[in-house]
Amino acid sequence: MASDILQKEIIGLREDDINLLISIARFLKSRTEQAVSTDKSAVKKRHIGFLSDAFVSIADDFDETPDCMKEYV
Repeated sequence: MASDILQKEIIGLREDDINLLISIARFLKSRTEQAVSTDKSAVKKRHIGFLSDAFVSIADDFDETPDCMKEYV
């Protein structure tokens, strides 16, 4: 019944709007599938410090205001 109402409502919509509606429907479908397939044993938990031994490089002037923005500060 709801699909019949949906078919009647899309009559006269532009192609872009129909594509948007299709994207929304796919999102809702994937969200429902994720909720069904997710159980506590399948969820991987992230651990604090998993990149603690990785090298991270930050530029020396990271905190400085860029030249192009100095007039706004």
